[in-house]
Amino acid sequence: MRINEDFWAICAVLDLFSRKVVSWDMAAEGNTSLVLRCFDQAFLLRDKPESLLFYSDQGAQYTAYAFRCHLRELGIEQSMSSPGSPHDNAVIEAFFACMKREELSLKYYNSPDKLKTDVADFVQYYNSLRPHQRLGFRTPNEVEAQFYA
Repeated sequence: MRINEDFWAICAVLDLFSRKVVSWDMAAEGNTSLVLRCFDQAFLLRDKPESLLFYSDQGAQYTAYAFRCHLRELGIEQSMSSPGSPHDNAVIEAFFACMKREELSLKYYNSPDKLKTDVADFVQYYNSLRPHQRLGFRTPNEVEAQFYA
């Protein structure tokens, strides 16, 4: 996302089953540190699940030695999409397209704080109010509530 003339990266971790945005973060650089922070937040929010598959594209931040080692140390299997195949990672691509189309592209940002507020508001809306066709027109929070009931 652009803030004035600068590009800011937004990272998100989605649960593939419920399509819930488990965690997100943003930074002036889309590097391994951003991905590690976002992943660790999701891992803790999910109470450090035992069997976990982390799926991503083959971006440098996901193929970085530090990130791969971190996942390995936690016993997490890593899988990546084929190069140049965005359809392999369609769920996260759809989330970002939706967020840009429904919220972020409608505004001009001149501060990281405003962008952060709008992303937080959109994630809250996306998880709790926005029905998803693939989820039978339920929200991610509804899917999880029904699963854990």
